[in-house]
Amino acid sequence: MCGQIVGRGAQDALNVAAYHGHGKIISIILQKAVTMGWHIDCNEVFHCASDMNQTSVVQLLLDNGIDMNASGGRYGTALHTVSFKNYIAVAQQLVDHGADVNASGPGQFATALQAASFMSNITVAQLLVDHGADVNAMGGEYGTALHVASYRGCTAMAQLLIDHGADVNAKAGDHGTALQAAATWTGNITVAQLLLEHGADVNAKGGFFGTALQAASFNVNTRGDFYGKALQDSSLIRELAVVQLLLEHGADVNAKGGFYGTALQAAVASLDKIALVQLLLEYGADVNARGGVYGTALQAASSHSKLAVVQLLLEHGADVNAQEGYHGTALQAAIVSPEGDISLEGEIAIVQLLLDHGADVNAKRGCYGTALQAASYMGNMTIARLLVDHGADVNAKGGCCGTALHAASYKGHMTVAKLLIDHGANVNSQGGDYRTDLQELLNNSDAENVPLLIDHGADITGGITPLWNASRNGHYQMVELLIHNGATVNIYNHYGTALQAASIHHQHSVIALLLEHGAQPVSPPERPRSVSIKYQICKDYLNPYNRSQHFFNDRVSMKSMTEHYCKT
Repeated sequence: MCGQIVGRGAQDALNVAAYHGHGKIISIILQKAVTMGWHIDCNEVFHCASDMNQTSVVQLLLDNGIDMNASGGRYGTALHTVSFKNYIAVAQQLVDHGADVNASGPGQFATALQAASFMSNITVAQLLVDHGADVNAMGGEYGTALHVASYRGCTAMAQLLIDHGADVNAKAGDHGTALQAAATWTGNITVAQLLLEHGADVNAKGGFFGTALQAASFNVNTRGDFYGKALQDSSLIRELAVVQLLLEHGADVNAKGGFYGTALQAAVASLDKIALVQLLLEYGADVNARGGVYGTALQAASSHSKLAVVQLLLEHGADVNAQEGYHGTALQAAIVSPEGDISLEGEIAIVQLLLDHGADVNAKRGCYGTALQAASYMGNMTIARLLVDHGADVNAKGGCCGTALHAASYKGHMTVAKLLIDHGANVNSQGGDYRTDLQELLNNSDAENVPLLIDHGADITGGITPLWNASRNGHYQMVELLIHNGATVNIYNHYGTALQAASIHHQHSVIALLLEHGAQPVSPPERPRSVSIKYQICKDYLNPYNRSQHFFNDRVSMKSMTEHYCKT
């Protein structure tokens, strides 16, 4: 009676009937399907009925031989669905008819027991284990049912699973261990205590955070801006209690691993929890331990604009010049802080504090190379001036931009660029990609600021010439400006001449301008990679669309010139 779908009419009618629990209508349609030879997907109907707790329809389909273990819907099998939704009667129907209690689902929960554990559905969980559910089955986002119960903070569920043989030290899922899962959310101290009482390894490594102590130290649930200060304060109290519990049970305060490297870094990176940082320091946390995404705790604090924490770490001997992590140094981390847009004053205060404690203003490390390059890239004039006043080398090379002036030019921060030039920055130095500052402005269509560099001696003829670059990109005003300032229109580099670049990229107004100023439309013969300008101009002109759009300017006799080159 049930098979693959051929049409949607009867199928849709069945789904609606199952959704609303109309068993008689389903019986009529199924009998009609036999008579007419329709092929109906009864599994789809079965999942609709299970999802809506329609016990009579479920029973009807079970009596008709439905495959109750087929996956479908959001959670996996029908048993996954009813376990998640706590439909005890349907769950009982399914297990009584022999549903596979350990069937694996493709969704968030690997087993029905995990789904029940997530929603703290004790009765369904008991039913499942009584019918042979494997409490240690692994899979899904969380790992095991005990991981799920621990993450959700359900002590009763965790106790049930442990009583039925759950392995408290099983490693699986995003959280690594059940103890780390419990430590991830505040308020799970009772679950953490239960796990420790049953032999959970407090220093087991794995998962995103590395250890349970790191998970508790970061704790993603403390969000004052979202939950409000009262809840934030109570969450912090519970969080401190979990951290204290783990430390009292022998958690290694300096264990390394996970995304943040150490518990101290995790605490520093997680909002304003100076009390937690102090607690870890009291238990001997190494203030200069290296590892994790930030490199050191001081870099983490600097990156998140936490002035009080930076001060505390420095007072406990943090190495202000330690080089590690993405930002390289604490000074760079403070300058490119992700909180920068909302706490500029805090950034400046931290930079000043680090400098007061001996931060090397010219240290080279990290993505931006130097602190001055970072400030120039971010366009932070106040910090750039502060660094220059403390002896920053305006011509220091390194990092992704090459020089501070190159970084400022690339981002169009010309007030910073002027500051650098006024302090001796070389306007012709090449950046990280071998372009000059002038070329960066041209590449960013920043014609307004080109005179600043030209007035300070920028070379308009060297390398991949600014004229070639502007011509290729069709920057008419820039081409005009460069020619006015003495750019040689017929100079060529490895890629050819400015006229060739404009021609290949169909920059017709620029072609006209270059020709007007004496550009020669003949490619250098010694450049085999060149494309004939004569051919390209002819090709462009002979295109009817180009002519209809008046791309060519009669003012410079483009038509006559083109016709001339077509004949030659």
